[in-house]
Amino acid sequence: TYQESMRDAEKQKDTQDRERMVQAEDNLERLAAKAKCEMDENPGNPTKVNNYVELLCRQENEENERRAIKVLVAHYKEYSDYRFKQQAEDLRIKQMKRAVRKARAGEDQESVKKLRIELLTFELKVYRERVKQYPTDNRVKFLYATRLMQSGKLDDAIPMFQTARADSKVRVEADLNLGRCFYEMKFYAQAIGTLSKAVESYEIADNNTGKELRYWLARSMEADGLLKEAGETYGLVLELDYNFRDVRDRLQGSRTKGDGGS
Repeated sequence: TYQESMRDAEKQKDTQDRERMVQAEDNLERLAAKAKCEMDENPGNPTKVNNYVELLCRQENEENERRAIKVLVAHYKEYSDYRFKQQAEDLRIKQMKRAVRKARAGEDQESVKKLRIELLTFELKVYRERVKQYPTDNRVKFLYATRLMQSGKLDDAIPMFQTARADSKVRVEADLNLGRCFYEMKFYAQAIGTLSKAVESYEIADNNTGKELRYWLARSMEADGLLKEAGETYGLVLELDYNFRDVRDRLQGSRTKGDGGS
């Protein structure tokens, strides 16, 4: 019958898919074995190490990733090439982020909290060292400053963001985070100044960054008692995205305060 033939076709397709997966895994193992031989024949060659590590990590297999980390750490210790250590740390961060996602998917909030603290602690250590290793790299400073901000170390984060903003590729995000740090420190005038300039220079109003800039500018204005300006800015965000954060409640609240309500 037609239904039986469809079931047979589905079974055949499942078998073919499984065979392809097995072949792909076998092929990957062969490539990895060949890459390992080439790495062993060329001691300390970063390209050969990278080829082997990339093949080990292609399928996000925890055991293979641990092997890759072990290889990278061993090469760092032997050749003192910081790039090997950096790759190993990046792989560990990737694993830790995956663990957070897995815990979140399982709705295990206690584990999510614990794993996120472990991740942030590790990243702080990693980026602190990288800032020393690459003192002129403002993008690394931005990444470190972001982690400092996340951990509540705002006094340390602020000057790091101020330096990092010299890199045009992270300037807007640095200004956004800098404004938020000033807001949290209750330096509202400085937050308003920083975010106002960022809004003027950032041409895209309706993406997430554009909305965040305006939202935190409005929050800073509201906190500084500039209720009319805050209401207008909240209104702009509302026009862009009716469901953005708590902007509706904020807009209503700024109006109520402006009218003399509590």
